[in-house]
Amino acid sequence: MPKPTWEIAIDFEQDNEFSGADLITEDVLSCTWSLGFAGPYEPVAKDSQLTLTLRNTDKRYSPEYSRSPFYPNFTHGRLVRVRSTYNSVTRQHFIGWIDSIDPTPGKYGARQTVVRASGFLLKAQDYEAFVPVQEGKTADQVIDAVLRRAAVFPPGFFGRWTLGVATKGELGQNTTLGEITDYLQAETGISTFSIIGDQWSDGVTVYGALRDAVGREGGRLFVDRQGKIIFWNRNHLPLTTTVQATFDNAMTQVEYEFGDLFINKATVRARPRAVGTSNETLGVLNKATKIPAGESKEISFRYADTVNSGATVAGKNAVAPVQTTDFTANSMEDGSGTNYTSSVTAAIVEESGTRCKVRYTNAAGVDVWLQPGAVIRGIKITDFGEVDTERENSMSVLKFGLRPYTYPFVLDSVAEADNLAAFLLQNRQGPRGRVKALELAAYSSDALLSQALARTIGDRIVVIEEQTDINAAYFIIGESHRLTPNGDYRVVWQLEPAAVSSYWIFATAGYGEVGETTILA
Repeated sequence: MPKPTWEIAIDFEQDNEFSGADLITEDVLSCTWSLGFAGPYEPVAKDSQLTLTLRNTDKRYSPEYSRSPFYPNFTHGRLVRVRSTYNSVTRQHFIGWIDSIDPTPGKYGARQTVVRASGFLLKAQDYEAFVPVQEGKTADQVIDAVLRRAAVFPPGFFGRWTLGVATKGELGQNTTLGEITDYLQAETGISTFSIIGDQWSDGVTVYGALRDAVGREGGRLFVDRQGKIIFWNRNHLPLTTTVQATFDNAMTQVEYEFGDLFINKATVRARPRAVGTSNETLGVLNKATKIPAGESKEISFRYADTVNSGATVAGKNAVAPVQTTDFTANSMEDGSGTNYTSSVTAAIVEESGTRCKVRYTNAAGVDVWLQPGAVIRGIKITDFGEVDTERENSMSVLKFGLRPYTYPFVLDSVAEADNLAAFLLQNRQGPRGRVKALELAAYSSDALLSQALARTIGDRIVVIEEQTDINAAYFIIGESHRLTPNGDYRVVWQLEPAAVSSYWIFATAGYGEVGETTILA
C-alpha cells in the first residue's frame, strides 16, 4: 500500500516560503501534533501543539552552533508546518510557532533535538483585551471587536503587512494589507447580548474575552489546520447531519465511558444589569500627579462606585475630562501656588468596561500638578448581582441520585438562563454510554489512511463497536497524530456525542416546522 509523502518544514528565514533548506523531513525521527477541544461541550479549544524529534548528529539543530546552516535563524518564534500528499491531494495538518528547542547534550549521547511548537490560543492568554463595553452585539461581532484590538494573530496569518512587527512591516516588501477575514471565519451568532464586556476586569486576556463571548453564545471557537480562527454559533453542530464516514470495529483502541455526561439538575446563572441615561462619576484620582512642562502624562482610572464604598462598577461612553469641571492643575503639589488648569488638556486614549486611560497634556512652561479629585465621567452600568435558574428532573434524582451541573457562563437575562437550563437537562438526561476517543492504525488500509488524513474537527462520523454495543453518531472535536521512528502513523480522535434528538430552530428549513420538531435549541 502506498504511503503519503510527508512535508515538515521550518520557515527559518521568515519569508513564508517553506521551501529549499526549510524542508527538514529527512531529519525528522518522530513527529506528534494535536489540535481541537479537550472535551465535549467546551466553548474554546485547547491550544494546538507539536513535538518534533530531530536527528542532530552534525549539530545543525543546536541553535547556538554558529556553523549550522540554520544559524542564527533556528530559534523561538519560527513557524513550523506539517503537510501530506496522498492520491494527489495535498493537505495541511498543522502550523504553529516554535516555543522551545532542546538539544540533547553529550557528544556520545542520543544527539537529537526536541522542538516544540504551539499556536494562537496559548499566546492569547498573554495579551490583555482592552475593549469598550459592547451593547446589542452578537458573539461574532464581539469576537471581531476583541481581535481587531489585539496585538496577537494566529499562525495562519502570514504574508501580510503588520504595523510595527519585524519582517511584516517593511514598506515595499510586505505590503499586502491584511484583513480580519484573512484569519477569522465566523458564523453569525444566534444570541444578541444586551451588554458584554462590563465584567471584564483589569487584566482580562484576549483568550478570556473570547471564551466569555463564545460561552455565552453556546458556540465553539478553535484554530483549524490552516492556523485560522474558526467560530461556530450554537446551531452549527445540530445542523450538521451529514455523516462523513462509518467506522465498524475498525479501531485499534476505543475509550468508552458510561454515564459520565449524565445530569438531572441544571443550573444557569443570569446577571441582570441596567444602563444609566446620564453621565456620572466613574473614577476618581486620589493622589496629586506631576506633569512636566511641555509633556503629557497618561493616567488610568479604575471605575468604582464612589457612593457605595468604592465597589467596582462598569461604565461606557467616557467623556473627555473638562477643565475645572473634572480636574484642576496647580504649580504646587499641595494645590497652592499658581492655577494652571487652563494650560492642561485631556483626551481619552483607551476605554474598556472597567477602566479608562486619559492623556493629560501640559502646555505650560513649568511643571504642574494634577490635583486629587480629578474625575472621569460616563454612563454607569449597574449590576444587580447573579440570579440562579434551575431545572431538575425529580424522578431521575430519586432513581439515580442527584447529578448536578452548573453552566460556567453568566447570561444576560433570567428568561435566557431558564431556556438554556431546560435545553441542557433535555440533552443530557439519562445515563448512556459514549465513545470518548478512538485510535486508528492509519497504515492498515488505504480506506483508513484516507479517512485519517481527511477527517478533522466538526466532521460527523458513526462508530460501531461490538463489545459495548455502541452504534451512534459522533462529532470529531479533537485530533492527535503520531508519526513514529518505525514508520507507523496513528491518529486519535476526541469525540462528542451527536444529539439524540432533532431540534426546533426558528426560521430554518427542515428544523422550524411547528408541530413536527418541538425541542427549542
